[in-house]
Amino acid sequence: MEAIFNPSFPYRFFHMAVASFLTGGFVVAGVSAWFLLRDRDPEANRRALSMCLWLLLFSRRPKR
Repeated sequence: MEAIFNPSFPYRFFHMAVASFLTGGFVVAGVSAWFLLRDRDPEANRRALSMCLWLLLFSRRPKR
C-alpha cells in the first residue's frame, strides 16, 4: 500500500486520468471520422467528431 499511496500519488493519478481522457477522445474522434468517410449516420458522427476535437483542443497543455 505504501508503494502506491505515497506523496507522488496525486501527480501520477492526474497524469493517468488525463492520458485516459485523451486516448478515449482520439479513439472516438477516429471512429467518428471513419464512419463519416463511410457515410454512416453523417449528422451524428459529424457532431461527435466536432465535440471530440473541441474537447481535445481545450484539454491540451498550454504553451509556456
